[in-house]
Amino acid sequence: MTVPSVQALLDGANARLAPDSAIPAMHDLARSLREVRSELGEQEWRAAAQRARQHPIARRLREDPLTNRAWLKPRGYPGDAVAIDFMYAGLPAATRQTTSRLGRAIFAYTAGCSATAVAVRQRRNVLARAIDETAAVVRLARVLAVGCGHLREARDSRAVQAGTLGELVALDDDADGLRVVAREHGPRRVRTVEASADDLVAGRLDLGAFDLTYAAGLYERLDDRSARALTAALLRGLAPGGRLLLSSFVDGFLAHEYMQAFMDWSFTCRDEAELLALVDGVSRKARLAARTWRDATGCLAWLEVVRPAAG
Repeated sequence: MTVPSVQALLDGANARLAPDSAIPAMHDLARSLREVRSELGEQEWRAAAQRARQHPIARRLREDPLTNRAWLKPRGYPGDAVAIDFMYAGLPAATRQTTSRLGRAIFAYTAGCSATAVAVRQRRNVLARAIDETAAVVRLARVLAVGCGHLREARDSRAVQAGTLGELVALDDDADGLRVVAREHGPRRVRTVEASADDLVAGRLDLGAFDLTYAAGLYERLDDRSARALTAALLRGLAPGGRLLLSSFVDGFLAHEYMQAFMDWSFTCRDEAELLALVDGVSRKARLAARTWRDATGCLAWLEVVRPAAG
């Protein structure tokens, strides 16, 4: 794959990009970019992604509110709570009114029917079920959500809505996001804590023990050393019989290259084996109590570790 051929690919995609054909055009663009990355290798792919941002198609793609928000990073990183909300609930009315017809059509792909967006919504459903499963077997269960964003899974959790948990601690370093959580769920035994993963690793927080701890969307921003350290800290914080749930996008999911090139959004991807490696060295018991699986989209890998019950 040469520079002129990448240019020709983008020229062709730009010519096809129109409100009535945006979804198939975006799907083909994402697939073509994945093929480019495969042919070029990582170093040359990064250079190609940089060049793609200078192509005229880039400006048109940013008519999509999700692509534009990820690109601008108003909260310092691309996949902030507002961006994830786009995938959950679509465009707020005010944003929709100011978005071009082309932008809305692109958004229907990036936040609507792309495998990435579908995986994000399914991830939320898994977390809501995990909260309810824990509440069903542990009276006044305590739950920790690390990197909680807007904690949208709480809307779908019967236990949160009924206020039957002992406590759900929503931890994030995004104060704006935590204000949304407190406003929506504060009366339902949800407590917000403004802190980072580093605070957990360093032991600067005294949060007690949890029957369920989960992190979804955070590990894609962590290198292996940080991910191992955080995993060890979260395992130490489990109550007897408690479980830890982690998820990660796997390399090769469709739209990753589009996100890298036009959203400046890169993931540290981990498959099942790489997630299991995060608990290696923590303890033999933790490793033996771990299991993994892949979600229905094939985009997300999950890790569950259960701490042995007392006695």
